Amino acid sequence: MNKRQLQKQQTRNKIAATARDLFTQQGFLNTTTAQIASASGIAHGTLFLHFPTKDDLILEIMDSALETIQDALQPIM
Repeated sequence: MNKRQLQKQQTRNKIAATARDLFTQQGFLNTTTAQIASASGIAHGTLFLHFPTKDDLILEIMDSALETIQDALQPIM
């Protein structure tokens, strides 16, 4: 992964982590993409380069959580 790709992935991860925290605190419906962008320290348009919709963002967060659960269960199976 080159430097640009790494930076892009780090930004994407930061957006997802910030959104997860805001969704937990305020709820999905009460959290705006503008709030997520601001709390992430990025421009509002940058958020949409990584996640075209808020639904895409929540799906990413849910997929990540499911992967974590699956990884934790793998040794048991």
